[in-house]
Parts: sequence; structure tokens; C-alpha cells
Amino acid sequence: MAQPERTRPSWTPPAVEFLGAIRRRRDRPAAVLCALILAYALSSVVCALDPNTARFFMGRFHLRTQSFAAWALFQPGPWMYNFDNRYWASRRPLSRAELDDPPPDVLMRQVNHQSARAFTFADNRPRLLRDAGLHYFYLESRYRSATVLTAYVVDVEGGSATAPRSATVRRLGASDD
Repeated sequence: MAQPERTRPSWTPPAVEFLGAIRRRRDRPAAVLCALILAYALSSVVCALDPNTARFFMGRFHLRTQSFAAWALFQPGPWMYNFDNRYWASRRPLSRAELDDPPPDVLMRQVNHQSARAFTFADNRPRLLRDAGLHYFYLESRYRSATVLTAYVVDVEGGSATAPRSATVRRLGASDD
């Protein structure tokens, strides 16, 4: 008995045509690029579904990524508006209650991305670290049910009105809810 002739669908999605062309031409760079795009897309979906994955991605805003390779791999991904990021700056240690309802002497800011920039490379770093002594920074990122909170102390030695002469940064602690 003869096999019925297979007919191609009248319309093929462009993405399927594109992937077929890559396969036929054995275009490895294009295949690697497509695999990376797919990996980023899948990681976005997994981040929305799994709080542990969300915490992993939020950790990059807190200078907490465990592996440099993992940190570097996800650098090309979009940074802005990913999570609810904020920081608190104070000249003294703060309790969780003070983070929830900051007193007047505590600066609290919501930022689009990279909350650690407050004490690393941000424009307001010279203002925040102008005076010598200990400065406390609390970073918090939230996404759905996941929260990452990290505390740092920056010890500024000397300084001027424009920038500190030297500063030592130490992580005090971290918690993941």
C-alpha cells in the first residue's frame, strides 16, 4: 500500500522557518545566539514561578551572587524595573521595625536597579559617604513572595566634601524570605 504524500502546511511561523534555516546552513554562531535568547526567556518564566530563582536574580543587585560565572552569564539581561529595589542609609545600625517605618534621620530610596550603587558608584555616593566613620546601608529587593535583604557597613577613613579618601565595605548579614 502506498504512503500518502505528506504536504507542508500552507503557513509556517517565521521563527520555525528561521530555526530551520539555521539548522540547514549549520550556522553555529546563530544557533548559540538563539540558545542564549531561549535561556533568558526560560529564566524569566522560571523566575516568575519559583521564589528561589527570583532570589538568585535579586542577589545580583546586592553583590551576593555566589558564582562569578553565573553573575557574568546574566549580565546581558535587562536590569531596570525587574524588582522592587530600595535602600536605606544611616549612620547607625537599624532594626527591622525601623526599616519598615524609617525615622527622620534615615534616608530611604526606591531605585530602578542596582541598589548597591548607593555606596559603590552612584552619583550620590560622595554625599552619602562625605563624613568619616561608619555608614550603614540596607538593601532590599522584592518580587512576588520573595524578598532579599542585605546589610552593609562602610567605614570611611578621612574624606573631603567631594569624596572619601578610602572606604572599607563589609557585609553584615543577609536574609532571604
